[in-house]
Amino acid sequence: MGIGFRDGKWGGTGGGRVVSAGRGKFSARFPVAVLTALLCLVLLLGYSPAWAACTVSEVRTDTEQAVTLENGFVRMSVDMLHGGKVTSFLYKPLNREWLVSGQALFIDHVWQQVWPGELYNVPYEYAILDRGPERVAVKVWRTLDGGGKATVSGVKVERTLTLTADSPAVVAEVSVGNPTQEIKAVGYWAQHIFRLGGLNDNYFVRPFTGGRSVATYGIEDEVGNRIGQEFVKDPTAGWTAALNPVTGEAAVFLMDYNDLRWLYNCIGAYTTEWYYDLLRMSPGRVWTTQYELLPLSGYHGVSHASRRLVADVRTVRGVAGDHLVYTVGCGERPLKGVTLTASLRSTSPGARPQRERLAVGDVGYQPAEIVSGLELPPGTAPFTVEVSLRSGGVTESFTRYVSAEDRGNQLVAGVFPSDYSVKPPPKAKVIEQPANLQKVPHEGTVVVEVRGQFFPSWRLEEALKQLGVYTLQPSNFTSNVYGDQLDYFPPGLQEAMALDAIVLNNVPAGALGPEGEALLKEYVKNGGGLLVLGGWYAFGGGHYADSVLAELLPVTSGSPFDIHWYKQGLELKAKPGTTLLHDLRPAPGLQVLWMQELPAVKPGAQVVLTAGDKPFLVTGTYGKGRVACVLGTTAGVAPAGGQLFCESAEWPEMLGRVVEWLKTGK
Repeated sequence: MGIGFRDGKWGGTGGGRVVSAGRGKFSARFPVAVLTALLCLVLLLGYSPAWAACTVSEVRTDTEQAVTLENGFVRMSVDMLHGGKVTSFLYKPLNREWLVSGQALFIDHVWQQVWPGELYNVPYEYAILDRGPERVAVKVWRTLDGGGKATVSGVKVERTLTLTADSPAVVAEVSVGNPTQEIKAVGYWAQHIFRLGGLNDNYFVRPFTGGRSVATYGIEDEVGNRIGQEFVKDPTAGWTAALNPVTGEAAVFLMDYNDLRWLYNCIGAYTTEWYYDLLRMSPGRVWTTQYELLPLSGYHGVSHASRRLVADVRTVRGVAGDHLVYTVGCGERPLKGVTLTASLRSTSPGARPQRERLAVGDVGYQPAEIVSGLELPPGTAPFTVEVSLRSGGVTESFTRYVSAEDRGNQLVAGVFPSDYSVKPPPKAKVIEQPANLQKVPHEGTVVVEVRGQFFPSWRLEEALKQLGVYTLQPSNFTSNVYGDQLDYFPPGLQEAMALDAIVLNNVPAGALGPEGEALLKEYVKNGGGLLVLGGWYAFGGGHYADSVLAELLPVTSGSPFDIHWYKQGLELKAKPGTTLLHDLRPAPGLQVLWMQELPAVKPGAQVVLTAGDKPFLVTGTYGKGRVACVLGTTAGVAPAGGQLFCESAEWPEMLGRVVEWLKTGK
């Protein structure tokens, strides 16, 4: 259905329910004749999804192995000989096949392998788990050969696809397991290749820090290149959607934001994809997640999606100017008594916030459209609409940023630059904690060094030699098309608790990944030691302020450009009155030339060494653990008569004393 403007009034231009509102009042109007005709057509066609039982059928020959799952909303076939993926998908409300030759839904990958990867076209094992009538489900699985990559070989990928009789949602439960006796590092990647309506003008919508990113095949720049970002590396919620505004078809995918790494669309190939965070898997570990496909119709855009609700906010151009329109439909199942509260905030000079509350009523899979009574700001100034939807005691909220470019129902937000920006919500990562967690006894000193640029100049291994028997496990930082990564990090708390210290040597927080950050926090809280060494990729340059390190460190971190050069050098000195590490007494003439300029040393922390009058070595505690930060860098050439601190004969001994304190507190 749509919204039309006729005789000075807004009304429905198709079948469905329209609620119009103005100036704090609302009224509901039902186009009875159209609705009755549609119901009669549904009965004549025998289409009644609410009462249609689920069925499953199987074809198994020497040349074909397929399982077909069906309910009143969809019919889909899973090809077991070619990747265990869905190769036929009929959306029954519109009698539309979403897949043509070569296209598929629910494709498994791991992003350590380039596309198409080994899982794309290989036979899968399978088992039918449920045969109806209320539920049908099939499980498929495959073990990775690895293609020469030891970090993923032997990893088992399982996926269960489920339909229920009362919902169009297709639920995919995915597990990635490590049945081997070796540590694995693997990231799951879901791909879907389809073209809604068989047309080229599909839109791909993703929530990101700039509001809503839209990519489409149909918009080109002046030289004919498609515009619209394909990778969204800063998602703010666990959903992504493909839709066709001409036919109203929408494919809304829901996934767990806490495990989501990136969203992606290959615009020219009509793909909807996303990457999950890297998994460092100890032997026996199994990671599980669930994602869903909601096949829907009646949507011109998507601004918010969840298992309960799918909603949009857009502007529609009318005779008297632009009008704001809300679209509200259900997710998995219909909802009763939905109310909507909206606040409009404009950047126009002197504009006051506006607010309205509307009774949407019951919503189903065909969404309701509501014309807002709020007055849009004049001209093309951008504005935000903050929306809260409530039903059954549960409230969901989202913000829709409307820029100058996507006024008048144009879906191009995110294509053009804007000043709007929000921070991604923190991820809730749960690290499995073994019973009676405590430090693991071992011989000597055991350290993991996460190595960034210029790491040898800190001379950590020489420092460890001062302590006697030691084990140094390197972890190398790299940055490439798949983002910041480490080739090693403890895969679990049990392994981490066998360490005396983890050293971050000039590396960004993003290299740890959300799992690594969560693990580091639990490790230090339970008695581990953390040493952070400065550099261009540490502190401000490493975006520590936006990571778990902001909580762990005894100092605050500033902007990315937080390193200052002191041409004449700053002398390294012991802080007067310091009792901690009191035997650290640098020789005269040791110089620091490049320093991290940090906003503050936290209360309770202790400055042990200074460079001039600036904090150089700062120590603190977190939980049962100890943390030390070195706020200088090893760059520069000392002025005549001086010596760069890290090149001195005594520096390894001083650094060794810091590691010993992290280990023992003495």
